[in-house]
Amino acid sequence: MNNLTNVIKLPTRITSLSKSLIYVVIVNNNKEERLEEVLDMGYSDRLAQYVGMKVNKVQEGPIMMYKRQFTSTNMDHFRYVMYEEKWKEVVKANELNISFVLFMNIFMHYFNVAFPVNKVKIKMNYMVQRWITKGLIVSRNKLCILRKIKRMQCPSAECLEYIHLYQ
Repeated sequence: MNNLTNVIKLPTRITSLSKSLIYVVIVNNNKEERLEEVLDMGYSDRLAQYVGMKVNKVQEGPIMMYKRQFTSTNMDHFRYVMYEEKWKEVVKANELNISFVLFMNIFMHYFNVAFPVNKVKIKMNYMVQRWITKGLIVSRNKLCILRKIKRMQCPSAECLEYIHLYQ
């Protein structure tokens, strides 16, 4: 159905009596390169899910955004045209649903005229600074590998101590 598939195949809740896949991660593209993991974080009987997907690089250049300007002049204009509207079609309609559709059509027309959508360039100094640094990404990846080693293998006491200190 619509190319949707669950990428998590391992159980996410394990008890002494059962294993079950409770939570799912659904994607619509099976062709993308990705890494799926179910990790035991040690907090509960439910396991964490991690899905890393390779995505295309964000396009360089100015970042554009669509905004409406709600200035006092625009609001005054909107109030004025709404007040001047006669609403004859809405009042004369025999059915409630028809009245509502007519009202919404008139309302949205005046709303879009008074508050048009404008494409604006976002200034770089207003953008949120990236807090996920390369160092954090490297550290997270190393921690994932260490947890996988701890879970899948029988590491030595020295290795377990290193993993414990790294966390």
